[in-house]
Amino acid sequence: MNILIIPDGNRRWAQENEVGFDEAYKRCARKVGESFTWLKRQGIEEVWVLVCTTNNLKRPSEQVDSYLSHFLHVQDYTDIPLTFEVTGSQLLSEKHRVGYEQLPTAKREGALLVHYLVGWSLDNEVVRLVNHFKDIESEVTRDDIIEQSDIKKPIDLIIRTGKVSRISEVVPWHSPYAEVRFLDLLWPDVTDRDLEESIEFYDSQERRAGL
Repeated sequence: MNILIIPDGNRRWAQENEVGFDEAYKRCARKVGESFTWLKRQGIEEVWVLVCTTNNLKRPSEQVDSYLSHFLHVQDYTDIPLTFEVTGSQLLSEKHRVGYEQLPTAKREGALLVHYLVGWSLDNEVVRLVNHFKDIESEVTRDDIIEQSDIKKPIDLIIRTGKVSRISEVVPWHSPYAEVRFLDLLWPDVTDRDLEESIEFYDSQERRAGL
């Protein structure tokens, strides 16, 4: 199963709990690490995480700096090894670009493969793909497009927190039948049971892909 996590609601969590944004972002990273531990123990071998969209990068610089910095230290909050693939680091400042590019990428025994989507959004990917293929005279196939996509496997389940029910342009173009689980809570409050119920929700769906 390919899972995409959208850990939304951290700023609202800070406001509700009367703490600073930096503390909320630290809690966010901790919860991401803890979720990786649980998912790996359920047999999940890789997971996608929307670190931020392109619009998120337009937030106040101190918030962006704090958020991106804490995501670099998710390994501190899990006892399983992590291997990373990062998409979008070229959009970051040099400080953060270097940090994300230095995350461990080598395959490690027992590691969870983590795909970080940084500054990612569907409309940007579509524009990039159109520009890539516009001068190609031969017929372009679906496999050709997937090969050039940032997410090369269809997503089966999207888990989004934040007490909202919208996809915010993050569903990969080749995943029109992804199941979406909206959780009525803010990301730092997620528990293993919430993740378990999300998996149970996916398993309960009749996967017919429109047939």
